[in-house]
Amino acid sequence: MTLNKNLDSFWEIDRDNHTLPFVRYRVLYGGRASSKSHEICTMLIVQSLLSKKRILCTRAFQNKISDSVKALLEEKISVNKLDSYFTITKNSIKCLNGSEFLFYGLARNTAEIKGLEGVDICYVEEAQYITKDMFNLLAPTIRKEGSELWIAFNPLNYYDFIYQNFVVYQKENSKVQKINYYDNPFLSQTMLGEIDTFKDDEDFNHVYLGEPKDDSNNSIIKLKWLLECVDAFEKLGVSKREVNRVGFDVADSGDDTNAIAVLEKGEITSLEEWNAKEDELDVSTQRAVRATLRLHRGVLIYDSIGVGAGVGAIIKNLDKKPFRYYKFVASNSPDNPTSKYAYLGTATELSNKEAFENLKAQQWQLFADRAKATYNAITKGKEINKSDIVSFSSKIPNKLLNKAFQELSTPMRENAEDRKMKVESKKNLKKRGVDSPNLADAIIMANYNKRLSF
Repeated sequence: MTLNKNLDSFWEIDRDNHTLPFVRYRVLYGGRASSKSHEICTMLIVQSLLSKKRILCTRAFQNKISDSVKALLEEKISVNKLDSYFTITKNSIKCLNGSEFLFYGLARNTAEIKGLEGVDICYVEEAQYITKDMFNLLAPTIRKEGSELWIAFNPLNYYDFIYQNFVVYQKENSKVQKINYYDNPFLSQTMLGEIDTFKDDEDFNHVYLGEPKDDSNNSIIKLKWLLECVDAFEKLGVSKREVNRVGFDVADSGDDTNAIAVLEKGEITSLEEWNAKEDELDVSTQRAVRATLRLHRGVLIYDSIGVGAGVGAIIKNLDKKPFRYYKFVASNSPDNPTSKYAYLGTATELSNKEAFENLKAQQWQLFADRAKATYNAITKGKEINKSDIVSFSSKIPNKLLNKAFQELSTPMRENAEDRKMKVESKKNLKKRGVDSPNLADAIIMANYNKRLSF
């Protein structure tokens, strides 16, 4: 049986008896033509021959057996002249020693999968389509002592469940390896030539290098911009700005959360998110106040819509208020309504009131402009004013920073009836299964593009 030697360390196989050390999750990911599926199917055949095993091959969606990896397993059996060891039927593959392969789609076979017993290896193919709910159904089902889940996928988006749980944050007791076409010694010259002609395509890194796909063209803020904005001042060799602010997004009700973003010397240095009931507004406001007082000449900017309308009254009743505070009314008209919308200082044809539905849309777009300019300055060497730099400290815990980037890069650009730009509403986000972007709104408020004096 021929295996890719570039994956020897991934399998850690004992070449004498082909046994594998136990690893709960074996994860191969990368671009097209990298040999992931061929490698795993070959190893599954090897393991099925060595001892009796029950092997489940699954994927998110499988309408018919031809959608499964069954055909590839049959090919490996045939190529290696092992047909006499296996009985192949329409829906299964069985080995003479009692090993068997089962094929199910997760989305439509919930009851069958829950009822499966004695699975030794579960192979999840095209796992980029596996959702959190699907995974939480599958993993507890594979419960036999020593059972493993083998996972292969081509990344789609940075925030997809599988990518986050096995690449960004590697699960305990997992072995994860990225493999691309240049690690595949079995590629033909024809295929290598085909790949070479694709190298100038904008999707090359995604298709063949296994990089998550860029954001939707309709998202206001692109994820790739934000990823470059980490430690942007340091990357650009520019001193930080003396701008210190706290953005405070107040929870409306239910499962909504409060969020704080601290902008210190022009850089987001801290993020907080917590649950609180409406009658705990005083406690939450005090938390935002303390964050502001820790800053030199700090300014607190808070969401004053709904429950947040009471924040100002609470601050007024404080004994000492050695800081400025401003309310941010997202539904208000844009700032400087009759002035031309300025893209990084260059006036466009439209005035602010002609371009934007409200203040929220204006500030999200201005933040997007600055994030894009920062990205271009870092990646392409373009000039940028210090006041336009968007920066996030790398000291922010990864989980919070990733959540903030997800929230910032998710809302879509929408057009009102009069063609003015607006930010996708929380109602429409909810229809897409997206929670309220509280951290994102706090970050936008902390970066409020308005001169606020102490």
